[in-house]
Amino acid sequence: ESIWGNREVICADCVRRQNAYIAQLAGATKIASLGYGISPVSKDCAAANKQTIEQYSSDIDNAEVVYFNDELAFGLPNGAGPEVTAMKDAGVDLVLACMDLNGLKTLAQEFERQGMDDVTLVHSNSYDNSFVETAGDVFEGDYVQAAARPFEADPGSSNMTAFLEQMDKDGSTVTEMAMVGWINASLAYDGLKAAGPNFDRQKVIEA
Repeated sequence: ESIWGNREVICADCVRRQNAYIAQLAGATKIASLGYGISPVSKDCAAANKQTIEQYSSDIDNAEVVYFNDELAFGLPNGAGPEVTAMKDAGVDLVLACMDLNGLKTLAQEFERQGMDDVTLVHSNSYDNSFVETAGDVFEGDYVQAAARPFEADPGSSNMTAFLEQMDKDGSTVTEMAMVGWINASLAYDGLKAAGPNFDRQKVIEA
């Protein structure tokens, strides 16, 4: 009860219906699910993606996972040649990747090198405009899952307007991590303020 974060608690190993929906949108039927061997969360994510496709297969044109690898080296420091070749042989047309931005870029570049430009990548979180822009067109046509309201969207009644105004005033770069810091600081401030001057931990939690 005393833990708060910048977003809701997520389940790493739960079925992810959004990925089945993306497969349907992309018209994909041969799926690859990838994760890093060093990260239990990444491995759980890859397993969950595989389970998702299996569970919803009959609803998405009998799509199937034809390549699964949850033992990739973090960041793909040695490239992804053999893995992409294996995916090419398996006819992969969509990749569900539980990987970081640099790893995804390496993967996308290898797909391009092997003449597989039409393979679609699903980024678990690549919402970083400057990174994507400098990557050229290797991510063209991919799907990006944004964990929060995109900065380009109408802020509505949220505190996004205040955040963007303050970042501009400070001359700071607007990034997702900056937003995370803003939300966490706001939670701490609001909790202390609501608890009153003679606060302790329990009063802040209750507030």
